[in-house]
Amino acid sequence: MLTLKRGVAPSEKGEVPVSIAYDAQWMKPGKAMNSAEGYGEAIGSLSRKCVMTAHRSKVGPLANHRGSSGSMEPLMGAEIVTKLNTEENGVYVGCLCMDLDAKTPKAVAAAVKDTAYAPPKREHDPNHYVKAIRKRFIDVKKKIKFPNVFPPATQKKLGDEVALAVHQHRGSNGSKEKLRGAILNVVDHAFNNHLRCREFFACPCAPDAHGVIKRTISSYKNGEWLDLAGGDKERAAKLKQLLKCEFVSATSEAHVSALCHDNNTQVQRRVVHFNLGCSAALWC
Repeated sequence: MLTLKRGVAPSEKGEVPVSIAYDAQWMKPGKAMNSAEGYGEAIGSLSRKCVMTAHRSKVGPLANHRGSSGSMEPLMGAEIVTKLNTEENGVYVGCLCMDLDAKTPKAVAAAVKDTAYAPPKREHDPNHYVKAIRKRFIDVKKKIKFPNVFPPATQKKLGDEVALAVHQHRGSNGSKEKLRGAILNVVDHAFNNHLRCREFFACPCAPDAHGVIKRTISSYKNGEWLDLAGGDKERAAKLKQLLKCEFVSATSEAHVSALCHDNNTQVQRRVVHFNLGCSAALWC
């Protein structure tokens, strides 16, 4: 059920490195910071099946957590990795796909510090990556300070374009430079610059092999490109500058490298409200 990492040799004890995707769920969906109970789940990258679980609760007979609700996810992630890193399993976690939160990698690194295992290589979940970029749009909107520039509908459309670029060009066999270029090109495309669009997708607004342009009208609000945002080119130029800065930051070498994989924490999100007396093997 686990994915063996290609090109990575077994440890001195013969243990094989594996790749998993980890995420947590809460009794209050979307309320991680005030939930009294949470469940962590590790999914095999190839099988898309659950391979290990963890549980934290502040109340009831199964109470086993005294810290903040926000610390549940990192602690459950560390627990799962250390449970998998055993000689009995014959494997160790070589790669961990998760959201962009920095707390879980720190907790995992601390958990394996005094063991024979190195911290796993970190991979970004593509859906969480896109979500993080969407959050940056809120900051951009605050800096613009004009009501008619970069409204929520435009933010959603731009986020959807980022998601398409990420899912089309990421992958273990993908090119980091092409992935980075595709994400950065989202801004150029939105501002009616289609010079490089054909490198990344079949853009109908860019000339095809025969020099034919199939469409000139934008699919953004009111059919306008963002270079006409609010009818003011000066405001549009400021918006483009702010977006470019955010996209350059989001496409650093570390971020792009962490996206070049086939893993995904949300491919199979099984409900983990299970009988804790049962072993994971019975319900996978």
